Amino acid sequence: MRNFIIKFTTVIILISSLQAQAKIKTLFHPYDPTMEEIADYIMAAQSTIDLALYNLDTSKSNPVISALGSKDVQKRLKSGDLRVRIIFEGYSSKESNQGKMEELEALGLDAKYLGVGRKMHHKFAAIDTYSRKPILITGSANWSMSSQRNYNENIIYLEDKPGITSVFQKQFNLLWSQAKEYGNKAKEGKQRIGVLPIRSLEEGFEVHFNTENLKITPRGFRKDSSKKGFVLTRQIVDLIDNAEHRIEIATTRLKLRPIYEALKSAAARGVKVEIVLTMGEYSPSYYRKKSKMKKCEDIYVEKCSTSQNFSMFLERDDYAGKENVTVRIKHFDIRKDQYLQKQMHSKYIIADNMTLITGSFNWSVSAEYNHFENIVTISGEHYPKVLEDFSQDFSRLWGLNRSKFESFVLGLEKKSERAEKIDCGFEPMTLTFLEIDHMLSSAKRVGGTSLLNLCK
Repeated sequence: MRNFIIKFTTVIILISSLQAQAKIKTLFHPYDPTMEEIADYIMAAQSTIDLALYNLDTSKSNPVISALGSKDVQKRLKSGDLRVRIIFEGYSSKESNQGKMEELEALGLDAKYLGVGRKMHHKFAAIDTYSRKPILITGSANWSMSSQRNYNENIIYLEDKPGITSVFQKQFNLLWSQAKEYGNKAKEGKQRIGVLPIRSLEEGFEVHFNTENLKITPRGFRKDSSKKGFVLTRQIVDLIDNAEHRIEIATTRLKLRPIYEALKSAAARGVKVEIVLTMGEYSPSYYRKKSKMKKCEDIYVEKCSTSQNFSMFLERDDYAGKENVTVRIKHFDIRKDQYLQKQMHSKYIIADNMTLITGSFNWSVSAEYNHFENIVTISGEHYPKVLEDFSQDFSRLWGLNRSKFESFVLGLEKKSERAEKIDCGFEPMTLTFLEIDHMLSSAKRVGGTSLLNLCK
């Protein structure tokens, strides 16, 4: 018995030691050197790098590309000591995406694409998964310099978390098995690829992929009608349903009926809800007035969420607890068609300052069923620094340049009076729907026609 106690205690000490050694940190666009951090991990990789990326800036100005093209990495790729695989979607035209894959394969990567009618929207890397010191990089951000400079994003870096990294590695392996070769298949190299670790319990950290909605058939991935579906949406709804005091949301869009209904219920029971969305979610007042909510008996039917902007209904409609809900938009250009330039592109929710859900998942039916996506749920009890970092990022977003709003609008009115040309793009601010209405009508208030007519 005494020997058993000693062995058990030794195991506990070992586990505690490994947890102490494990590192997790989060960096945010446009404030932190995220691409430089990724480049450092690539340079330090020992045997394998597997990338699942929606988009990648392949210019030499990107530190990631510089790292892959460095003499040391190139030497190890050519010798077979290092293997780099990438499943790539590409954001641009077919020709541009093919050009990027050619550039990546010229660097010695083995590139594949899915081409299955579903977008590969992940943004993660599993590095040295089969070693004792695995690395996982994941988040909302595409690996581009324009994202680093202009978007609001998050990227999480995890070291020595084999249970978590292996789950992402399994997702990569699943997608790789269904992907198509772009060029020549790379040699397997000298690495001895072992068996993935059994999914060990990582307290305070959960991972979900929407491939759980699907099944693999001879024709590839297909929706599995035997399952409840909406696997990622349900995780977010569950977090909202269990919130007691406060919900903070920073997400590109809010186009899921179940999340909308859950937020209304939370507000009705007294939970304070604050939401920041990107500029593309703003709709003019005349459109907001005429828009109608679809009638649905089952909110988990896909058509209940399609072509609906639920942030608009949260702002417009009367409902119990509406005083507890505030929606703001990251706005940065008079011209509506410029909505992509400086997006609020994070996708996270914080409940009661204690639990976080983040990942690649855009809150829409299309993302749930037509993309390959992931979310992670992180407990503040186990990872307090991560929660603190995200809370600080939300506070920064929530008050983004709001102190400049009144003087900015006054300046627009004065220039309109004098018929002066204006810069239609401006420093981003987080504004309410009504504040944006007020700003965009500033020229008309002084006898002008439209701010668009004043754009340089």
